[in-house]
This record gives sequence, structure tokens and C-alpha cells, in this order.
Amino acid sequence: TRSEKVAKPAEAEIATVPKVFREGEIYFGKHLHDGKWYRVRIQELDKSSKQHEVCLIDYGNVFKMEESNLRTCQGIIKSLRGRALKCSLFNAEQLRSERDDIHDKIKLTFKFLISRR
Repeated sequence: TRSEKVAKPAEAEIATVPKVFREGEIYFGKHLHDGKWYRVRIQELDKSSKQHEVCLIDYGNVFKMEESNLRTCQGIIKSLRGRALKCSLFNAEQLRSERDDIHDKIKLTFKFLISRR
């Protein structure tokens, strides 16, 4: 699939470590939990700790990533539009129960809403 082609480990492995990091720029980032490479956009630089806030542009996750886990991203992979969509439920009420059946209904409703795009 297209999303599998986005972050090829071989391309990230041969990419160079950037000399300068910039907010808003797209890089390859190696995720600590699974060791895989993903496209990330730096949202906030922290030059003192060298741990920058990044967003996985194909998934939407936001977290801190060390500079040592970032690589340059170039060419068509860099120019592909991110796959993550920012969304929210309009006028949703806060849940007052931890019942599983309510959570299942919410998941089904959300899946229905996004399938209608």
C-alpha cells in the first residue's frame, strides 16, 4: 500500500544526520517503541536537551524525539501529503461512565463518520 511505501527503512538508514534542525521541516524519525522509521515534522525545537517535539505526519502521534534518531528526508517521500487527519467530534458530551458498551458505540459512530468522507 501507499502508506507502507512512505517510510522505507532502507531509505531512512542511508539518509544523513542533519547538521541543522528546523521547526516545520520533515525528517525520518526512528520510533523508540518499535525501532521503525516514520516521517516526522518537527513542531518544537529544544536545542538545550536536543529532544524535539515531533508529529508522525502519517499517524498524528506527537511526542519528544532525540536528534540522534532523526535523519534527512528528501525527494518524493518528503513531498507526499501526510496521511493523518485532524478531527474532532462536534458538540460531543463528556462520558460519565466507564462502561465498555458506551465505548463500543462511540467507536462504531466514529468509524461510520470517517467512512463517509
